[in-house]
Amino acid sequence: MNGAMRTLGILLVACTCLVTGCAAHPTVHAFAVPPGIAEGAAKTFATIPPEDEGSQAAMPFVEQRLLELGYSRDTSPEFLVQVTATRRPQRTGAFIPGPDAPVTWAEKPRKTWLAPGRNVMALRIHLLDAHTGAPVYVTTAELSSAKASFAEVASPLARAALDEEPQAASFAVQTTP
Repeated sequence: MNGAMRTLGILLVACTCLVTGCAAHPTVHAFAVPPGIAEGAAKTFATIPPEDEGSQAAMPFVEQRLLELGYSRDTSPEFLVQVTATRRPQRTGAFIPGPDAPVTWAEKPRKTWLAPGRNVMALRIHLLDAHTGAPVYVTTAELSSAKASFAEVASPLARAALDEEPQAASFAVQTTP
């Protein structure tokens, strides 16, 4: 009987973790955009004021992480920081319809049978050249969460999105139609 109770306890803990997302880790996609961040470039930034609530919640965490990476705020910066936060039900995806080809998924819907009611929270950060406005670095972190507001996941997403030094990022693969 003791073994059955122990097994039941382990199953209960495992199910709780699956449903509440206690083991959720952000997925990150980061890349430099040619020409990228030049070696020796001044590591100064200013922020573009975010308009939506989620982006506003994330901006202080993004700024803090950039400061930790050795960047500094400046009134004549090398880079402008733009933050975009999105939230969608995990069962909702986005696709690009093709006239002759099957659907191309930009974001596939996620399975919901183990954890219904969850949302995909995403944080996208653009570092823009302050002189040209061109992007030099783009990173996106996302996770599936049962949290009700973006403010509750903004810190781990910002830390994950800026886990590596933007100057060290590899370039995106360029494709032409």
